[in-house]
Amino acid sequence: MFREHISLGAVVAAVGVVLLYFYAIVTDPLLLLFLFFVTIIGSFLPDLDSDSGVPFYLVYGLFTVASGAASLYYMLTHGPFELYFVAGVPVAVMLCIWFGVGEIFKRFTHHRGIMHSIPAMVILSLLAYLAATYFAQSDMVALFFALATALGFLSHLVLDELYAENALGGNPFTPRRSLGSAVKLFSTSRSITIFTYALLGVLLYTALKVV
Repeated sequence: MFREHISLGAVVAAVGVVLLYFYAIVTDPLLLLFLFFVTIIGSFLPDLDSDSGVPFYLVYGLFTVASGAASLYYMLTHGPFELYFVAGVPVAVMLCIWFGVGEIFKRFTHHRGIMHSIPAMVILSLLAYLAATYFAQSDMVALFFALATALGFLSHLVLDELYAENALGGNPFTPRRSLGSAVKLFSTSRSITIFTYALLGVLLYTALKVV
């Protein structure tokens, strides 16, 4: 359930932040705080395919606001533009994300689908990396954001598999039918699999060009 995933994500995030600070890899308190929350967000990203769940509305709400903020940042830094244009474009972007991208995502995904997979983890980590570089963060800081996303995402997949194996309760020798559905490399749909790996390749190419 959502509370178990976010609880584990918080524990994993706390351990990661403590290790980074202890070994003096990252000492900036603000950056450590951001990495903490990014890891927690990553811990419930796989449940984005649960259309009516808290993760979907929470993450898409944050994504919608972040997209509006990014477009506003672009408008302010690449101006001058008319005031109504500066205000209107971010609003239009947020409406397109919420009512356009969100609805498309709902239509073409199902729970325990491709979002519960290793390639999805890599895709979202690359997106975190590119988002960090967009906001003028160094390559190292962007890499930390990508790793934080991947760590939180992986904690979700592992926890799902542990529950599927009944390792956290019940008979550990009688796995549930969901065993193996969390940590996978392919979708049951060939077209979704091809699209996923094509997107992964494009993002990887883009990230390597940014470096």
